[in-house]
Amino acid sequence: MEIEDYEDIGNYTRKITTKSKEAQIYCDRALLQMFGVCYPEAIRLFQKALEFDENTPFALWGISYSYGPGINYNDLPEEYYRNGYEAYLKALEKIEFANEWEKDLINSLQYRYPKEIPKTFREKIEVIRNYRKEFRKIYEKYPNDLDIVSIYVEGIVSIHRTMLWNLDKSPTPEVLEAKEILERVSKLGYHPHICHLLIHALEH
Repeated sequence: MEIEDYEDIGNYTRKITTKSKEAQIYCDRALLQMFGVCYPEAIRLFQKALEFDENTPFALWGISYSYGPGINYNDLPEEYYRNGYEAYLKALEKIEFANEWEKDLINSLQYRYPKEIPKTFREKIEVIRNYRKEFRKIYEKYPNDLDIVSIYVEGIVSIHRTMLWNLDKSPTPEVLEAKEILERVSKLGYHPHICHLLIHALEH
């Protein structure tokens, strides 16, 4: 197995639990694709990370997370929920290899993928709201961790997708919270997903 240069889209990195340098590289690349809402490519790259180290819990979390709703997709087919849930169960099998924040991310997936797959759009939005509520606890635990903050904010904005402002240009409650958080953490340093989400929060 070789590392492909064409898959390198940036030098962003987050130290994860793995014994493989190659798995670390592929998780970094997958994370960038995930932040860019290129979820199928993120899944492929997380899967490549597992080829180098099958005991990489972050990669399994990433696969599961990437099957779920986001800023561009909040009305997913049942298959996505099923795939996400199956990946979550695999992540649980490897959770013994995870550090504390990785365990927090993996455990949060139970709210992103309930055992009973939501059928209607209303049910799907309710799942997103519940996931956002539970993930807030992780955000409050790591309020200056830009990766975790961005994941929490994505949970907020996924409720309305790109319709965060009302037709009369008044803000929804969700965009006010998202905007406040994003403007606070944007002062802490550059982060690709924070920049992406801030654009969406300001457009109306």
